[in-house]
Amino acid sequence: MRNTKRGARDGRKLVRTGALVLVLLLLAFCYMPPGRAMWTELRRACGLLPFAQSLPNADLTVYAIDVGKADAILIETPEGAVLSDCATAEQAKTVLRVLKQRNIQKLRAVWISHADSDHVGGLTQILREVPTEEVVTSMYTELTGLPEDQIVRTVSAGET
Repeated sequence: MRNTKRGARDGRKLVRTGALVLVLLLLAFCYMPPGRAMWTELRRACGLLPFAQSLPNADLTVYAIDVGKADAILIETPEGAVLSDCATAEQAKTVLRVLKQRNIQKLRAVWISHADSDHVGGLTQILREVPTEEVVTSMYTELTGLPEDQIVRTVSAGET
């Protein structure tokens, strides 16, 4: 009976070790030229290749800023940076720290998806410290406490 339990335990350990080795080999393969070619063909088959090819690596960088349950996404291009949502008022300092680390001294725009405090709460603090060309929001979002000269553009569904 004791040997049976030990044998079962050893079998499970062998299966886990084998699975780990298989995963590591798969990861290594994905970074080799044949693996990269395989992923390129898979993207082509799924219709994603034109999208992937239209975004050169150095031209677009997207950062999801860790602000807890709130939202803040920084998008950088050679033409400038855009912030999508601003986290809560309590987390605005985290967003500002990331902007400083990225040496962003001006934002082309801040996009506000909707008026929940975890999306718009840090907006006034961020606008006070980082000049922003325009704030873009939906017609359903009322913004208060903005600098008097701040441009706010209201957009609706279907606009690009």
